[in-house]
Order: sequence, then structure tokens, then C-alpha cells
Amino acid sequence: MGRNYKNYLLALLVASGLVACNKETSDPNALSVLDDNRTELQSAISGSATDVTTTTTGGTVLMGGGTDVDAAFRWMIQKSGGGDFVILRSAGSATSYNSYVFTDLGGVNSCETLVIETVADANNATIEAKIRAAEAVFIAGGDQAAYTALWKDTKVEAALNYLISTKKVPIGGTSAGCAIQGGLYYTAANGTIRSPQALANPYNSLITINRNDFLANPYLDKVITDTHYATGGGTTPAEADRKGRHVTFMARMVKDFAIDVKGIGVDEKTAVAVDANGTVKVFGDGLAKAYFIKRSSTTSNPETCVSGSPLTWNQGGNALNVYEVTGTTTGTGTFSLVDWTTGSGGTWKNISVANGTITYAAGTGGGGTTPPPSTGGYTSWIVGDPADVTRTTTAGTILMGGGTDVNAAMQWMIGKSGGGDIVVLRATGTDGYNSYINGLGTVNSVETILIDSRTVANLTEVETKIRNAEAVFIAGGDQWNYVNFWKDTKVEDALNYLRNTKGVVIGGTSAGCAIQGKYYYSAQNSSVTSANAIANPYNADVTIGKNDFLSQPFMQDLITDTHFNNPDRRGRLLTFMARMSQDDNIRPYGIGVEEATAVCIDQNGLAKVFGSANSAYFMRQALVQSTTNKPERCVSGSSLDWYKSKQAVSVYKVQGTSTGANSFNVSTWGSGVGGTSLFFYSDRGVFGTF
Repeated sequence: MGRNYKNYLLALLVASGLVACNKETSDPNALSVLDDNRTELQSAISGSATDVTTTTTGGTVLMGGGTDVDAAFRWMIQKSGGGDFVILRSAGSATSYNSYVFTDLGGVNSCETLVIETVADANNATIEAKIRAAEAVFIAGGDQAAYTALWKDTKVEAALNYLISTKKVPIGGTSAGCAIQGGLYYTAANGTIRSPQALANPYNSLITINRNDFLANPYLDKVITDTHYATGGGTTPAEADRKGRHVTFMARMVKDFAIDVKGIGVDEKTAVAVDANGTVKVFGDGLAKAYFIKRSSTTSNPETCVSGSPLTWNQGGNALNVYEVTGTTTGTGTFSLVDWTTGSGGTWKNISVANGTITYAAGTGGGGTTPPPSTGGYTSWIVGDPADVTRTTTAGTILMGGGTDVNAAMQWMIGKSGGGDIVVLRATGTDGYNSYINGLGTVNSVETILIDSRTVANLTEVETKIRNAEAVFIAGGDQWNYVNFWKDTKVEDALNYLRNTKGVVIGGTSAGCAIQGKYYYSAQNSSVTSANAIANPYNADVTIGKNDFLSQPFMQDLITDTHFNNPDRRGRLLTFMARMSQDDNIRPYGIGVEEATAVCIDQNGLAKVFGSANSAYFMRQALVQSTTNKPERCVSGSSLDWYKSKQAVSVYKVQGTSTGANSFNVSTWGSGVGGTSLFFYSDRGVFGTF
């Protein structure tokens, strides 16, 4: 039956009253036609057709296929604020999910399914508007090749990324709908590959992987997902297990693009729910699992990954570390996609591949899995000697960009500590750093203290433990927790005593780095993107604290930012500096650090950059502060214009090395080794480099 004939027949049915076109209905079987003079769409709605606006919270659901996970859908409904739930698919029923979400689970204004089966449908302005109006979107199973072929580079893609990055609503998917969620994704464009085929030849033509050209979910930029992980995808147990093909996908990303790739595998009947802070809950039936896979170190690369030969990625039986978490109805098992180390309720395993044969065995991943002991009203974990020692220390600051921790920077810290007592501070999570730091060098002890309230932050015993430390490292997480719980407490006093009186290293990664400057981005409301910050420097999410928390040498009039390449945060750091210039009439400075990179500033202000492939950016307003050197336009409601003939902010970009050979002097802010000079600017809201 031709397309025009189907339109004609449907129009007759609507005219005769046999098919309802009015969307004011709660009938889950009602069909609607969306037409912008060129396309027909199969769709159905349950609930109210009147759009509502609710308060939403961003998040991502990765569901493994098979039976849908009720608890994960309820998680999405809660984050949607009870708004309008939209189901997307490229084939199949327009009604099957509607009654499930609207009637069985409840709590939403409506649930509408859109079957988007052509590129024309995907570019329909009415469909785009429906998606943009949603408070939650779930992508059904099917064929991920169809989703990428039909939806990529269309209005559907633009609408989904708007929901993710701007409106901040939960986006989820199952099976094929999960497979497309990562920044790296397996398209299956040439057909589905099984583990034995992939392991036998990593360059088999069935292995088709795209990267960073579709959805831009937070925390999934360098992540590739796989589904039906242990219960589908083949006719024999060996073929059904998808670990082998997933590991092969990861090997290709390391070999082809030098990406520090991560993987998330999900069994059927299981769902991974990632909240706005990067914390995962694993929902399921108590039997099936989720798998969080990372390289055992930044140097863990495949030994053999070439066309026509079996994969070898062995590294002494410890190529990859896997945190395996069983799903429960309440999501008790957790994992952090901020540090890829901290988890609860799971078990660490190792993966290795030798000549195409995969081994999955018990192992370690540097994560904390033991129940936390409680002491004196707070929680802490310790390895080593609990008796305090006194060592000769040297002061310094570590600014780490997040993602994979930098071993060389941690060893730099241990050296400055004189082998004394290392204290790790965090507001969430467990003891993941203890065994990691303890294994990098000789120390008396490593103790992690969980400071998750102002009450704990004002405990004398906690203050004493910090003051007795020979080095302190602040883990990743949510910097607003650190500001909210620790500012104006004994913890703040102890940290400033260590850095300025006792003379020890204070370091941090991700959120733990973000609070190091005398100016700091607090993320009190929500994490702002570069696009939103530069579009309005006074956006409510641009929350900057100043001169009221940590006080460290060489950090005056300076603000830091992390994950600088994941996503691109150059525009927002430029905006933070513009606000400092505009509001406080100072010459602002900034340090931006990419993932897997660390800036180690010694007692004389020499900043060595450690890492393998990424960089740090040392930024300052290019000219000495005066009225004429402020941004041309930095006002509420308008885009940032800080042009200055393309020379608003001078930048010295320094690539990290394993030895810290490249450096910059933050004492004089005028000399560097091994870097490249350039400028950042904003031309009426468009970020530029020169």
C-alpha cells in the first residue's frame, strides 16, 4: 500500500469518525496524524493532551532489554515531576508502552508514543516540538542501526540533546534504545556481531562504532554501552555472553583513537540509572547485573589489536577492571561515574583476553566494597598504621581534571608528604582511594573520612585527623556538597592550617579541584554548560563563590574548572572569568584541566603538568585591568561579548607528560615550558580561539 493511499484512507477514517484524530483523549489506542504538509506519523497517547510544565531533574537510564524494570521507570517519572512522558521508536506498536507507563505505573500527565520511521518524520517540526515539550523520554528496543540512520543529524537528535543539556530531563532506553546512549556507540549497521566473531577479529566488518556524533549524555562521553549482556544475543552460552564483543569494542577505541574508554554492560531485566551528579543506582530483580568496565591503568593497552588476528588484551591478567553490581528493586547497589572507582554493593572483577580467549575472574579495581565502619559520629576507613606519625612535609597544590586518576601526581603528593598520613575527604562514596594511594608509594596510612554534614564537619576528632595529616586529597563528587557542608566549619579551618601553616599538599579531582581557587564555581543550583553560560553570564546556574573558603598561595583571583574536554568547558570558564572582571574589577585568572591530567603546583609556584595525552590551560585576562579591558558586554539576559580583537584572554596550553616535563610558572604567570600560546574570546556569544 503506497504512502499517499494510506494518508487518503486514514483521512477517510478520521472524517467518518472511525479513527480519532483529536488528541484530547485517554484512549491508549487512539491514533493521531501529525502533518506539516509532507509526513504521516503513527502515534498514540494516554492521558491529557494538554501540555504541562513541571520541575525536572536530568538523568540517564540504561536498560538491558527483556522485561522492563518498573523501578527504573518510576525513577524517571519522579525526575520528570509527573509531566509528559514520550516514548520513541522507529518500528513497532504505538500503544504498548502507553498503558504501562500511564496506567500501570501512574504519576504522569500523559504518555505518548511516536513511531518515527523515516528521516522525513525525524525532521518534522511538529514531532520536534512534541519531544522538546516532554519531561521524560524513553527510547524503546528495536534496531539501533535504524535509530542512527533515521534520527542522527535531524530535528529529533537536536530535540533530544536540548532535553539533555538545556531542559535537563531524564532520557532512557532499553536494548537498542540503550545502545545509542553513549558518546561511543555500536551502530550494528552491517548486522549484529557475536563475541566469538569479535574476539577472533577486532576489525570484522560487523564492528561499526561511531563516536561523539549523536547523543551527548553527561558522564557518557567516553562510554560505550552493551545490552542483553548475559542472557541474549546468541544460540549458545558462549555466544550469548556479550562481554567479549564489548571488550573488543573498547579495544578498538583505545587502539584507533587513544581514548580512555569506559564500558557499561547491562543484563536483561536490569537498569542503570545515572543521576545528575554521576551517581548510579542499579535496579533489577535481584539476579541480573550491571557491569562497569575500565582500563586497569592509563597504560593498559591491547597487545594485539589488528585486522585478521585474534585480540590479545592481557596485561598480566589485569587488562580491565569491572565493578559488577546486582540490580535490586530499591537500587541499593551503586557506582560513581565521576571517579569510576567508588561503589557499594558490588564486587570487583578482572577481564583479560589472550589470543581471542576471554577470562573473567575475581580481582580488584581500587574500589571500596567493605561496609563502612562508624566512629564517634562519623564514617571513616583506614589502611596502614592508625597511630599518627610526624614527617617533614613540603607544601603544594594538586588540580586534577577528573576521569582517570593520574598516578604520577599522586606519587608527587606522596613524596611531598614525607611518607606520612594521607587523608582523603569526600561527602559521598566509600574508601576507593585507600588501596589505590597505598599501593603507589610508601605511606604510614591512608584514611578516607566521609564528611556529609555540617555536624560532622564541626567534630573536633575530624578536625584533629585532618590537622595531623601530611597530605590531603579531596575526591570527586558534587562541589556544592563540599561548600554547603564544609565552608565556615572546622574542616575549612583545618585545611587552611595545613596549606598555610603546616605546609602540606592539598589536592583534589573534579569537584575536589573545583573548590581550590579563592574564586570557585559552586554549582549550587545545577551544572551549567558552556553554551548556557556564554549565552547569559548571569544565568541562575552560574554561581561563583569568592574569598570565603580555601586560601592557597598562587590561587588569588583565580578560578578552576575540570573535565575541560568532557564536555568542552572552555566557554563556561571564560564566562566565569568575565564575571570576575565585570563584578569585582579585578584581572581574573583561570586554570582549566582536562580529564586524566593533573597540575601540581610546588611551594615556589612552578606548576608541572602530569598526564598522558590531555592538557591544562593557564588563562588570564590579556591586559591589565581597566575599564576598557573589561568585557564589551557582560550583562544579565544577553550573550557574553568579550572580544578585544580576539585577544580577550591569554592562554598557555600545556600537555601533560608522565614525568611532568612541561610546566608553567603561576608565581610570575609569565613563563612556561613545552606549551602553546593562544587566546580565548567570545564574539557575541560565540566562543573562539586565536
